[in-house]
Amino acid sequence: MKSIPDKKLHIFDIDDTLTSTKYAYFSSYIDIASAEFKISETDALRIFEDLLLIYGSGNYTKIFKGFCTILGFEHLYDEVNRLSNLFEEKFWQRLKLEDGALTYLNKLQKKSYLLGIATNGYANSQKLKLSRLKINYFFKPAFRMISSEIGCSKPDPTMLKLILKNAKIPAEQAVYYGNNLSDFLAAKHADIDFVLYNGSQYKDDKVGELSLPYVIQSWQEII
Repeated sequence: MKSIPDKKLHIFDIDDTLTSTKYAYFSSYIDIASAEFKISETDALRIFEDLLLIYGSGNYTKIFKGFCTILGFEHLYDEVNRLSNLFEEKFWQRLKLEDGALTYLNKLQKKSYLLGIATNGYANSQKLKLSRLKINYFFKPAFRMISSEIGCSKPDPTMLKLILKNAKIPAEQAVYYGNNLSDFLAAKHADIDFVLYNGSQYKDDKVGELSLPYVIQSWQEII
């Protein structure tokens, strides 16, 4: 078992740290696009990544309308809402906790450590992930920070600093778990130790190139 800093406050990112968000997101879009538009999964992924850059991750209807426009399926515009609803259904069915994450949270809670969340994203979506995956009870409301509610996103360290303030814990007694460069930089700017979770199917090569003292490929390593 790997050694992780023994701290009073353990703060987590959500997407691709505790949850398999990108897998659920990408696979749901690709399955629907390849089936509905009769294209290969490779082409579906290529088009999806281009549209994602234009519209962002939360604009399901615009992304599916973009597929229709690019592929010359304008006659399917009326189907965009149906495809969006189908995507949401598939996404929530496929969203899971990363293996071992629940066991690790339980382990920390049994030791009476404080647990927090600092995540980028829309509040409704992020709160729904915590609720559907039945882990919201681990994190007191004062220790849950979501970028859309706070008004800033990582790598800005504000969310982490607010959790420290609310918990009345000094930075040297906290650790942040994340999966990408923004997570690392937020922890660095908040003077908090950082643990890189590198077990997601979709890895951030930029942070992977750094020489970091705490890197795990699976939550099982620290249970």
